[in-house]
Amino acid sequence: MILIPSGQFVQGDLRSEFGDVPPAFLPLGNRPLYVWQIDVLRDSFPDDRIIMSVPETFNLEPSSERELSRLGCDVVKVPSSLSLAESILLVLNISGFDPAAPLRILHGDTYVPSLPLGKDLIGIASSKDQYEWQFADVNARHSVDIWCGYFSFSNVPEFVRSLAISRGSFVGAVQRYAESISTNFVPISGWMDSGHLNTYFRVREQFTTERHFNNLVVKEGSVTKSGSPSRKIRAEANWFNALPGDLRVYAPQLLFRDDLRAEYRIEYLPMPPLNELYVHGRLSVPFWEQVFGYCDKWFSKARVSASGGADTSLLRHELVSVKTWDRLEQLRQVSQVDLDRPLKINGMEAPSLRCIVEQCIGVAESAPYIEGVMHGDFCFSNIILDSRAGRIRLIDPRGIEGTDSQLLVGDLLYDLAKLAHSAVGFYDLIIAGMFDVEGDLRSGEVTLEIHVSSLQKEIAELFLSRGFLGVSQGDIKAVMAIVVLLFISMVPLHADVAERQLAFVANAVRIYREYLGD
Repeated sequence: MILIPSGQFVQGDLRSEFGDVPPAFLPLGNRPLYVWQIDVLRDSFPDDRIIMSVPETFNLEPSSERELSRLGCDVVKVPSSLSLAESILLVLNISGFDPAAPLRILHGDTYVPSLPLGKDLIGIASSKDQYEWQFADVNARHSVDIWCGYFSFSNVPEFVRSLAISRGSFVGAVQRYAESISTNFVPISGWMDSGHLNTYFRVREQFTTERHFNNLVVKEGSVTKSGSPSRKIRAEANWFNALPGDLRVYAPQLLFRDDLRAEYRIEYLPMPPLNELYVHGRLSVPFWEQVFGYCDKWFSKARVSASGGADTSLLRHELVSVKTWDRLEQLRQVSQVDLDRPLKINGMEAPSLRCIVEQCIGVAESAPYIEGVMHGDFCFSNIILDSRAGRIRLIDPRGIEGTDSQLLVGDLLYDLAKLAHSAVGFYDLIIAGMFDVEGDLRSGEVTLEIHVSSLQKEIAELFLSRGFLGVSQGDIKAVMAIVVLLFISMVPLHADVAERQLAFVANAVRIYREYLGD
């Protein structure tokens, strides 16, 4: 049996950043930590039963239940008031255990890339961080070898007895067990601790989320980005370089650029992106009201800082019309999709893709243009929350228009639509795989269920109810028309994930029906 104790909520600054989540649910690379943990455990112990404890008041979302079931991990809820030792003892008593089989424990805030296979061991690693670690040699001065969160016990009844008489002390239980059963310290390389804010953000550096056409290297406090097409990378670097002085606090510092090699380097920000807070965090509606306020403050400053640039009417036409038709033609050629076939989404009739696109383009191009410093990809995953400074920080700008000329000033209504794409369109949930979909694009029949929590629905309602950039409720229709076009234009870019393509189309139709349908 393998146990992942995660029966208490994260504390302190981690709780301020992510809300009431157990440590095993902290996001790394847009996946919960437990996914990475179970992958490693299955590599080393493919046949062992895995159990994870969570606080009894933690609401496990259906998408998480399905994911844990797929991974073959059972969940036991425990009172968060229990100590670690009491919690483990309760899980063992509730779940039952084979007295002849070993017990392995991997703490819920711990990740290691590989595990030792032996029994009766305490994993150790080196750390110079000043936290309340348990040291391997408590008598050695200046020791840096600490218990790193992985344990193995061959005699489970003896360990249970040690837990029962340790008076709630896990360390005491392990030490008592080691007095009866010979137990060794085993060094573990690559140990990563997510139990403290500083160490957590160090761990995050190892889990990047770049697409296949980009490359990210995080090293010594900086992020180097390269990729293709090279003109796009050069345009991103130019956007950072060309930002007006009063907007530079909204972006990481540009440290280096090499246009010939098409790469640039910016400072690494030890802060969470909004998509991970949205998908994996448990933060209140007032928190998101504050976040949207930060976004609107950026919009206001970006609008004031604009000093002429692209013709915003031509730019919007390029982004919402030319780009969408180009992408649809790609889809038609590659997937043999009939653009004129009426659709049937979740059992309900809908117009064809061509009809939906034509109507949405008409609505989108009729709305007033709002000139300002344009990011171009203003979605949750490109917005970093700097909670201490009370502002957002932006990464991965578009920085280029369809004619391949570099771009700084553009149409802020398009950026607002990108934000709605995340807040109302549930884009980040689809990217995180939190959906079920069936059907195919050729037949035009698709059924889709996105696993949206009650909190995420409230966030969508909040977004629609508040004003951004002084945009009227009437112009919100134009914003949502652009959102529909965004989902449709993304379909050919995700040919490697057919289910995601189906989800994008079905979700575009959902948004069309809800906000633009007759």
